[in-house]
Amino acid sequence: MLEPVLLKLQPPICVLGDLHGQFLDLQKMLEKMGPPPKQKYLFLGDYVDRGHFSLETVTLLLAMKLRHPKHLFMIRGNHETRAVNKIYGFFDEVKRRFPDDKPTELWTLYQHVFNCMPMSAVIADKIFCTHGGISEDLLSFKQFDRVMRPTDITDLGLLTDLVWADPCGETKRYDISPRGISMVFGPTAIEEFCSTLGIELIPTSAV
Repeated sequence: MLEPVLLKLQPPICVLGDLHGQFLDLQKMLEKMGPPPKQKYLFLGDYVDRGHFSLETVTLLLAMKLRHPKHLFMIRGNHETRAVNKIYGFFDEVKRRFPDDKPTELWTLYQHVFNCMPMSAVIADKIFCTHGGISEDLLSFKQFDRVMRPTDITDLGLLTDLVWADPCGETKRYDISPRGISMVFGPTAIEEFCSTLGIELIPTSAV
């Protein structure tokens, strides 16, 4: 928890989205772009679930983070939550790979790490990076200073929107998400958000 909930970074930096246990793709990317500290990275979450190598993927990233803390940054995605990664593959992978070594305890240790991760990042004071999307509850970046960690992510509120909200061309501002959690946001909401916070670009992992 040495890093703040909102990271403040400077370019040049490579911003990357979901990995979902695709360890071979991560290796190829590092070979092509260069590993830290040759290249500086910001990963936008969803390191686990769906793919077959979630353990290798998230553990390699955490190891590189420990070795090169100023050249690799990780924020949290919706799959870095207990409720999601218990269902979508990570929990089962840990049980399968470590059946005799207290797999539930190992999985719980990863949840503690996830509960302490930064939520978003701002690059050069103009680029707001988050996993999911924007939130109508976020009116000042000082709000991040009030987020207490470790914390899980509930079904409502600012942190939920940051990992779950999706862009939607069919709504202007905000509307209920068809996922049944968080909101969708449209172009007017984006314009208002950027104007309020002085942002020019919003890279996310949301499709």
